[in-house]
Amino acid sequence: MERLKIYLLIALCAFAGALGQLFLKMASGELGWKLASLLNWKLIAGLVCYGITTVAFILALKYGRLSVVSPATIIGTYVLVILFSILILNESLAHYKWIGIALTVIGVIIIAK
Repeated sequence: MERLKIYLLIALCAFAGALGQLFLKMASGELGWKLASLLNWKLIAGLVCYGITTVAFILALKYGRLSVVSPATIIGTYVLVILFSILILNESLAHYKWIGIALTVIGVIIIAK
């Protein structure tokens, strides 16, 4: 049961972290030096997502080892950010970047084992 908790918390960390980055990217084009810029809903949503990520990460650390939880969270966020970038922001990746992503994922899987 604790293992399931860890996996769910890691998934929540990854998803909320990636979503937070997506919202901050979308907000960045609308931000300026005026105080009103801080009320941008995309900025607020991004910060809320980071808050959720932080709480879920701390809870995941309660049940799991830092040496496993941190890399798994980071790689999950990394992969989701790339997917969001392609699907939502219409960004593209070169072939060599896909190879780098695959090697990174394989490395994290090895660390987690």
